[in-house]
Amino acid sequence: LSVCTGTINDPSLAARAASLGVDAITSDCPSDLRSRMAAQTAAQAVAA
Repeated sequence: LSVCTGTINDPSLAARAASLGVDAITSDCPSDLRSRMAAQTAAQAVAA
């Protein structure tokens, strides 16, 4: 059984979905979302 999301374009929501273990995240702009999620993750690592 695979679990996929509906359309997510917000990096915070996508990160939340990923942390819940979904198999796929649907986005209108996947490359932009991927880079924004990576930047958000890097910023959180620096803040910690």
